[in-house]
Amino acid sequence: MNGIARSRREQRGWSAAKAKAQDPPGHWLEKDGVFYTAIYHPAALLRDPSKKPDTFADLRAIRAKIREVCPEAYS
Repeated sequence: MNGIARSRREQRGWSAAKAKAQDPPGHWLEKDGVFYTAIYHPAALLRDPSKKPDTFADLRAIRAKIREVCPEAYS
């Protein structure tokens, strides 16, 4: 099972390592074979539309990670 953190705070809670807000976009953490990454909350995109391109890139990266880890998901 894979997860997507909805905030940096949640990402820190999931991670055994110390996640930092300064981590680059697309930064993945792995704990017990589960991959985690943080993306902007949808409300943040409504307040600041300039974050949309980064978020869409993150969503494409999530899709690529799913294909890498679980290729049967898209077959």
